[in-house]
Amino acid sequence: MLNVDQHLHYESESLNCYPRNSDGTIQWSAVPDGLVLGSMDSDSFQLSVIIQQFMPSVRSLVFLWGSLTVPSVAMGIEFSVSHLPGIMEIFPEFWIYSPSDRVVVESSFSGVVTVAHVPSEGRPLLGALKARVDEARPNLEGAGYTLEIFDSPEREEKNSFGVYVAREERGFFLTVWDSGEVQVSAIDFDVDPSPREKYLPDVHADRLVAEFEKLVDWVSGNAG
Repeated sequence: MLNVDQHLHYESESLNCYPRNSDGTIQWSAVPDGLVLGSMDSDSFQLSVIIQQFMPSVRSLVFLWGSLTVPSVAMGIEFSVSHLPGIMEIFPEFWIYSPSDRVVVESSFSGVVTVAHVPSEGRPLLGALKARVDEARPNLEGAGYTLEIFDSPEREEKNSFGVYVAREERGFFLTVWDSGEVQVSAIDFDVDPSPREKYLPDVHADRLVAEFEKLVDWVSGNAG
């Protein structure tokens, strides 16, 4: 079981990073689409499968019940999985947080289970792009793309997250700062060895993810 300080620590770095409804549940309609990994009915799957699919780096899980009257607990992955059926039977609403993956699972009273990356605190744009890149990475690398990421330390005054994607003669850098600024640098060596650059001020998360998708299409040759 976690003590109060430990509970508040994990709650601060997980649930408190999301917009919340008055009942304490996460307000998913206000969470950027790029952060949400999936939403499904609890009767249609095994929660252990969700954990294995969306928490690949998991070492331990933190279970939060939404009330300090029931102490939150941290458990190893094997112990957690073996006790999931009993937890779901006793607690109709709870949250699971994987600190190593920065992923939260919400199991709600309504029977809907939602999985999402935790927004980077104070860095929603950076978190949205990182979540989409993490989601796309296996398919891109499997298709022969080069993909590299550049994440600034959070202690820096102006944080940034960047991704480089290339295939054959085309490639791009996409960098976002927590100030809302975005820089795109794209190059096509068959046309011009000098990169084309553009700056996008005050970009919201959905537009940033759409820009990433558009650039990937361009690198693939599906867009001019």
